[in-house]
Amino acid sequence: MTSWAVKHRVLCGLECRVSVVSMPRSPDQVSPAAELSRLLKSYREGERERVVLRDVDLCVARGEIVVLLGRSGSGKSTLLNLVSGIDRPTSGIVRVEGVDVAALSETEHTLFRRRRIGFIFQFFNLIPTLTVEENLSHSEE
Repeated sequence: MTSWAVKHRVLCGLECRVSVVSMPRSPDQVSPAAELSRLLKSYREGERERVVLRDVDLCVARGEIVVLLGRSGSGKSTLLNLVSGIDRPTSGIVRVEGVDVAALSETEHTLFRRRRIGFIFQFFNLIPTLTVEENLSHSEE
């Protein structure tokens, strides 16, 4: 029978809690699935700079299930957007399966996301008057 361990981490620089559920790893699962190091993400709001993530470090092993919990505006979506390559960090390193996602060109980003990242959005942005088939074919245009 497989034994699962639940660990709760609070990441410095991220105003939310990260819960990680992990199985014991086999020796061949040494390299992490995702690695964040000294991650900083900020946005310009007029003359001000708004820091959303500051000095975030996180390592997620293969087989771990990660849950991000936090209030609205705490940095959850920003973190996911950085890991998936949808957005780029202001500074720091984002590695997914050993690939430095932030260093990829736009074309490489697109191909990486297409081949390696699965993302289910909270809002699908579908056109309600179209059928599923029509929405899918519309997205290919």
